[in-house]
Amino acid sequence: MRCSQTIGLVAIVALIALAGCSGGGGTATPASTPTPSPTQTPTATPTGTPTPWDTATPSPTPTATPTATPTATPTATPSPHSTAAFWEELLASHEGTLRNASSFTAAQSMRVSGPDGALRSGERNVTVALIANGSERYIERRFPDRRVARYQPDGESGVYVRHNRSGNVTYETASGPIRIDSAVRPVQASWLASFDYTDEGLVQTNRGERRKFTVTSVEAVDQSVADSYEGELTDVNYTVYVDPDRGIVTQLVYSVELERENGTVTLATAYLIRDVGSSTYDPPRWLDEAKANTE
Repeated sequence: MRCSQTIGLVAIVALIALAGCSGGGGTATPASTPTPSPTQTPTATPTGTPTPWDTATPSPTPTATPTATPTATPTATPSPHSTAAFWEELLASHEGTLRNASSFTAAQSMRVSGPDGALRSGERNVTVALIANGSERYIERRFPDRRVARYQPDGESGVYVRHNRSGNVTYETASGPIRIDSAVRPVQASWLASFDYTDEGLVQTNRGERRKFTVTSVEAVDQSVADSYEGELTDVNYTVYVDPDRGIVTQLVYSVELERENGTVTLATAYLIRDVGSSTYDPPRWLDEAKANTE
């Protein structure tokens, strides 16, 4: 049992890393023929009809052409899914569902690629995997040069910490609990509302039916988001999958391309939630060794 849980965690970490690198759909695979949810059909803005060349028509009494009455252009109504209210309601449901669930598994990653001279401080590959099962929690953070794992046994307030720096393993203890805030509220509603999404409707995935939102154009990104990056935003690929029955964001994959003075940089982030109410995890294999080295 312990082996299977370890394999499961490794698979989740690998999956979220792949999603972060590729900007793809990760575990959510759209069906070949998605079924769109009913959406309001936008009213096309009337375009002017070109006036033909004047044709001379003999007439004893020229008739004045009546002046056309200008028609007011209708004011565009923002899409419901491009408002902070829509995303705040969804995130509140998402957070409430996860906090009230008996268990869940979450993973987040950031992947960076580009010339060394173009990368900035803090831009590095990071993957975080979390399993919460009641008061028992396990979280692992993977950096390019080290891994840090924390385990909080069920019913205990203390946390065992394992550091692995290129094979040099050390242990320590820390106070708990292991916090889950960034897992249950990964982004802010105001940021999610900064995009003009395409609502792809309901699509079939290997984990059930999901509502899919996409952004594939720089023009669909609010200027405040574009200005927040160091460099010119030249490309964006952004996908959000929502479980409409549970009201949770099950997957978010976001990738941008930036032009900087020393080259092109790609930043990709991914967020994944799975096994809500059904996640389990046995104590890590290194727990006895951690106890022996910290007591």
